[in-house]
Amino acid sequence: LAEQLRRGVGHHHAGLSTEDKRLVEGAFHLSAPRPSPRSFVRACSRALHAGVNLPAHLVVLCNTCRYIAGGFKEYSQMDVLQMAGRAGRPQFDTSGTCVVMCRAEQSQVYRKMLAGECTIESELQKQLPAHLNSEIASQLYMSSTEAAAQWLRATYL
Repeated sequence: LAEQLRRGVGHHHAGLSTEDKRLVEGAFHLSAPRPSPRSFVRACSRALHAGVNLPAHLVVLCNTCRYIAGGFKEYSQMDVLQMAGRAGRPQFDTSGTCVVMCRAEQSQVYRKMLAGECTIESELQKQLPAHLNSEIASQLYMSSTEAAAQWLRATYL
């Protein structure tokens, strides 16, 4: 990993230690002030899309499904859009590109999705109790029934 980072290549995935993840993230941020993040290549797993702000000029999705409970399942629209959205962040780059490698029968789905032609529906209802409980537990905003109702009105649900 250290040798790859010296050459401008980093990989980031769940199997890395916290220290190594921070090392890769730090190396990326050191490259960011250059003309663009194009000078740093980062290979990462799907899990990174929502957790760490590491924008890129080029995002390549090498697959559009993952193995879950004995079978393969397509990524959700939100997962794909989160990963694609790493490409060309305005504060880091003037443009960005996302390449999606998928099965031929799925290509139209991803073309429409990335062109903004698909309706995205909230899936909050599937996890509503867990999200509501975490908001209550944080005690930052959720101090009354009215606060909970206001929080729910502010979602896309």
